[in-house]
Parts: sequence; C-alpha cells; structure tokens
Amino acid sequence: MDGDYPNGKAMDGWTFILFPKPGVERPKPSKEEHLAQVKNFIGDDTIPAKILDISQWTINEIVAEEYSRDNVFCLGDAVHRHPPFNGLGSNSRTKDAFNLAWKIANVLKGYASSNLLSTFSIEPQPVSQSIITRANTSFREHSRIWEVLMYPEELSDRFYTGPGVYAADEPVPFALEGHAAEDPVLHYMPSTYPGKRLPHVWLNKRCPVDVISTVDLAGKGRFTLLTGIRGETWKLAAVIVGKELNIEIRAYSIGVGQDWVDVYSDWEA
Repeated sequence: MDGDYPNGKAMDGWTFILFPKPGVERPKPSKEEHLAQVKNFIGDDTIPAKILDISQWTINEIVAEEYSRDNVFCLGDAVHRHPPFNGLGSNSRTKDAFNLAWKIANVLKGYASSNLLSTFSIEPQPVSQSIITRANTSFREHSRIWEVLMYPEELSDRFYTGPGVYAADEPVPFALEGHAAEDPVLHYMPSTYPGKRLPHVWLNKRCPVDVISTVDLAGKGRFTLLTGIRGETWKLAAVIVGKELNIEIRAYSIGVGQDWVDVYSDWEA
C-alpha cells in the first residue's frame, strides 16, 4: 500500500491515510497490517502506537448540474464530492452557504425579488466544478510525488460568472499576468476584475488609526462599492441606487486624500 502524509490531530493523535496501489483490487488489511504500516511511516518500531479506529471511504469526482430548482436548494456534500486534497472541502461548503444565505436574506427583507435565488446554481456551480477538478488533479499527481517534485499546471484561479457579474464595459477580457500566468496554483495575482474575489489590501486614515483590510469593508449584510481617486460620481450613484431600491450600499474611495489611504500602494498597483 502507498501511504499519504500524516495529518496532526490535537497533540496526542494522528490520522494516517492509506491508498491501495493503482489497479489493485480493494484490499481489506487487518488492524495488525495497518499498525505495521503506521510504524513503517514513523520509522521506529519501538514507539508505542495504538489504532483507535479504521474507516474506508471512496474518492469521488462529482458535482451536481443544478444546485436549486423551485424552492429546493442543495449545498455542501449534497452537490459536490471530492478528496480532501488542498483543503477545499470546508471552503466549498462555506462558499455555498454564504452565497445562498445573503440571497435569501435580501429576498426576505424585500430588497430583491425571488428571481435572485435562481442565481444560486449559476454562480457557485462552475466554481465547485473547478474545485473538484483541482482536488482530484492533486490526488492523481500525488502518486508521483516520490518520483519528482512538481506543481500542477492547470488554471485554478476562481472566477465567478452570472447576471450579477457585469464586465461588458471592461476594455479587455481578464487574463493572468506574470508568474501567475506561468503557474496559477503556485502564484496568486490579486485583481479587482468583475467576477474575481476582492483582494486583501491594508488601509488606514489620513490621520492614522488601526489599519483595516479591504475585505473587512465589504460584507456584513450590505453591498459595498470601492472606488479610487475621482470616484465621487460612483459614490453619488451608490446613494441614489440605495434609496431607490431601499438597500444599504456603503461606498468608499481609496487613495491619497480619500476615505481610506492605500498604506502600501497595493490597491493602486
């Protein structure tokens, strides 16, 4: 059997994940055989070890074509299943729950019609598809980890699409640049292009206070507009739209002499 790396669990317990060799019929080793493999990982037969539990699980590469229909909504493992590589499972479930929760909240508050709920399938489903592909790609490549240290080459950058993402007025389509274009898994490229996740940038006031992240300016049950120097027109538009639709929209300008100062010039970059 080939062995995956051990994951620390508290201070006095470990989890070992063992995979059968490719092409071998699913084995049913005894507890003694499992224990022998564990001691082989440790590299010292004299260290006392006790197996508390053994469970088998099947690796999946599945994502639902639809997340919702009428008034039925599904999320988490009910709509996407994959191996635990890259630590994407909990992130995926949190992503689904957040996407559905803010939409239900806005419909119940009367800020939007029930049509907003139809976007629950449109937005998270493609992202989950890429996450499942990424996790299983890592699993497949892991079988060669002992032969050569390598990094996956496919695009893993998360990109949302849907009616709530407007990019028609962008001069050029989004494209990764620099090191991120060469290896998007190893290198992260912050971007404010429509559909991308809001990047973290440290901000402060002209008279310094505690720094705050751009991420902390957004969310909290309201919509947020971030603009730069000469963005007063956008801020005024946010006020008008907020009043017309009876929704809360916070608008902030970032830059020298603005609501928030770009401490390290990361936002400008």
